[in-house]
Amino acid sequence: MKKTIIFLSAILISFNVVSQISTNETPTSFKENFKKKNIPVIIMPTLNYEIIDKEDFIDSLNGLPPRFGYDFDVDINMKNSGVWTELPNKKGRLWQLRIYSPGALSINLLYDKFYIPEGGKFFIYSPDEKKKLGAFTHRNNKGDKEEPGAFATSLILNEKIILEYYEPNNTNEVPVISITKVVHGYRNITPFDFGDSDDDCEININCDEGADWQDEKTSVALIVVGGTRWCTGSLINNTQGDGAPYLLTADHCLDVSGLDAISNPAASTWTFLWNYESPTCDNGADFIPPSTVGATVVANNSSSDFALLELDETPFDLSPSLCIYYNGWDKSGSTPSNATCIHHPAGDIKKISVSNSSPSSDGNFWNVTFNQGIVEGGSSGSPLFNQNSRIIGQLFGTPTADPISCHNQDGLAVYGKLSVSWNNSSDSRRRLKDWLDPLGTNPNNLNGAYLFPTNNTTISGPSAVCSSGVTFTINNLPDVDSIIWEPGPFLTVYSGQNTDSPVIKATGNESSWIKARLVTACGSITLPGKSVWAGSPWPTILLCTVDNTYPGSVGPSVGVGCTSQDYWLYAHGSNLSDNDADYRWKFYSSNPFELPVQDIGRQVEFSRSLPGTYSVSL
Repeated sequence: MKKTIIFLSAILISFNVVSQISTNETPTSFKENFKKKNIPVIIMPTLNYEIIDKEDFIDSLNGLPPRFGYDFDVDINMKNSGVWTELPNKKGRLWQLRIYSPGALSINLLYDKFYIPEGGKFFIYSPDEKKKLGAFTHRNNKGDKEEPGAFATSLILNEKIILEYYEPNNTNEVPVISITKVVHGYRNITPFDFGDSDDDCEININCDEGADWQDEKTSVALIVVGGTRWCTGSLINNTQGDGAPYLLTADHCLDVSGLDAISNPAASTWTFLWNYESPTCDNGADFIPPSTVGATVVANNSSSDFALLELDETPFDLSPSLCIYYNGWDKSGSTPSNATCIHHPAGDIKKISVSNSSPSSDGNFWNVTFNQGIVEGGSSGSPLFNQNSRIIGQLFGTPTADPISCHNQDGLAVYGKLSVSWNNSSDSRRRLKDWLDPLGTNPNNLNGAYLFPTNNTTISGPSAVCSSGVTFTINNLPDVDSIIWEPGPFLTVYSGQNTDSPVIKATGNESSWIKARLVTACGSITLPGKSVWAGSPWPTILLCTVDNTYPGSVGPSVGVGCTSQDYWLYAHGSNLSDNDADYRWKFYSSNPFELPVQDIGRQVEFSRSLPGTYSVSL
């Protein structure tokens, strides 16, 4: 049945996200007691509230919550604005600029190019020095100095702000700070307005209905796009279990920025708000949730309305104590016995909606009728869970002929099926399969877990471990509480158990591995093992190739011989034992071969059944 769908994205009400990734330090001018009075100022135009009111009225007729601010298009950068000043005692220099938007209750900025050299520090603060953001450093860069990426900074609750960049003496690199939008906040806002959704029937996540969803709720984020529109998304696990920060949302949520995995994947100014919820069943008091900025669209497809983003930053980057759950999923397409959605309706605090009955299948989509709670603008992209707490889809919208409200809770909510999104294209950028199953094991379902990103974390070291000991190292180690090294058979940690560079010794001769478990307050992840040889490596030699040529001896301790069909090997050397029990042979081949007459002893013979390349080790 073909439907006309209302997309449940929404216009942003308000946000004051000061907990971006930054050094959270005092601006340089404060510490140096440096006050410059003649900082150049850019004055924004006065808003035409008659036009603003008309636009907001139209939005309300379309079921969209009110805006909080107006975007001014600007071209402000370090070459055409601001002033440089040398600091006293040759401690570097400052670039400063004022922005004044008359009558604004808040100001926030969007950047088309943002690059901070190592050692540089960028701050934004109010003239009274009570509100500040930063320092933003090279850690916030989304590109490099040749191709700087986009960026966004959060609200300062004031009509005036000061931008400040500190350049140390020991750098020759030039920063790039290019602002394209100044957002004038014109609504009377506090850090966040609770209760902007349809409170008559919406249910806060920490009410009784959410008691069994306390893990899954942490995965759900409110998405802020360009300071004006939002959706909901959720982190999702993959078969590698490496905490790769994939966030599932709706394809139509990309439209506001014209994003696409193939043609325009950079969501560099998108902001993600975490743990935005009331701590109780009541709405409680306003607060400032932690946030991260930036993502890349790795896959999307309109046929099932899914989009998969890889985040540039994660809550773990803000603080290792911010425990975030990566949801499990089910791609089987089986109809669940009930369904649950966790979402941010109207950009409000986190809510839960529950259906006690099975969704109905409608081609690429699930149709859901909720018994408790509803979905609204802002809920788009939110995860739909089955009875096993695994994601089976993401919210598409509601049919215009059957809209949902607290007065019509029998209306349908339509979700794109994860089972369809899994492999509905030959292009990896149009399906989930390649991203959520990097191991290629093709399971029907996967459990969720508390994870942190280790997808770029690796163990490096030699391929053989001697009895005297060798050093291994963890590269790109995240901020963890402890490291537990777990060597395989015939290996032991000699020193440095809780360090990133231990010494490991061999206690015998055998193939083995090196693993390390990283532990935080949120759980632990075991890094993929590095295969190694414990003890002295066995010599590996080539036997016969397909044309039965005789390759001769390889290495000083093993001899080899060939006839047309039979092969013999003899270990020779003045220091070798005459005891047959001291020898064991291993055979490897891409083709079948007959078992050797014996696999122990100084000499061994076997025959092959097909031509091919054979190798043996002793």
